[in-house]
Amino acid sequence: MSADNRIDDYWLLSSAATEMQSEPNLSIECIDGVKPLDDQFGIDRPKTVPDALVELLFGKQALPQEEPEPAGGDLAKLPFVQTYAILDAAKMPRLEELLEGSELEYRCLFKGAAYDELKDVAPWLVRLELNNSFSRSLFTAGPQPWVFWNAVPGIFIRSASSFSEVWGHFRKFTKAKGGLR
Repeated sequence: MSADNRIDDYWLLSSAATEMQSEPNLSIECIDGVKPLDDQFGIDRPKTVPDALVELLFGKQALPQEEPEPAGGDLAKLPFVQTYAILDAAKMPRLEELLEGSELEYRCLFKGAAYDELKDVAPWLVRLELNNSFSRSLFTAGPQPWVFWNAVPGIFIRSASSFSEVWGHFRKFTKAKGGLR
């Protein structure tokens, strides 16, 4: 602890003596009872996401810090909210290869030597889209190697921030003292 009893920021390796930032507006929600998609064999228009998650993950809704009143009550005037996932490549074999064919925006949270050595087990940021086959694979359960519901591969994030801003924010949490051998 520093002299003024504020905790140093371990992740940024900086002292709490520097100006404390305001608390980020963060809302964490665990949603119980969601049933995964099945293989949807023989369905003309298969679902991408279970019905219980469509509005939560892909709807045009106000974020907790964004009240509709400042936008005159018009949700259309609120910033567009993107859906991102941080995925654990250790739980998803061939993740980079799957992402390359997905037509989604993605990037590993590791760079340089760490990326070269650890990309197959590293965290990856992906901007998800509704009606994308990769998005569907995240919400589908089954024995097939291309479905990932049972692997619990990551977390989902809603943000009005750009892909680069979200990547930069979460990349801060991947830094560690020392280096790769």
